Amino acid sequence: MSSYAAVLRTPHAASTFGAALLGRLSYGTLSLSLLLAVKDASGSLALAGTALALICAAVTLRATSRRSPVRGAAGAS
Repeated sequence: MSSYAAVLRTPHAASTFGAALLGRLSYGTLSLSLLLAVKDASGSLALAGTALALICAAVTLRATSRRSPVRGAAGAS
């Protein structure tokens, strides 16, 4: 745990971490908001679940694609 504290004490690390944390909070609410919006618009929970599954599949495929910045960053080191 002390290594995390040491990293966060470096200049600009804590503010960068805080901004990244705040920016990623929306990922947690995306699923619920999409599910409720599609269910409200269509009246079908099955359609809402299908839309959510498609979004999750698209995010997964993007994260594992060859052009993904995540994969490129890991391969760069």
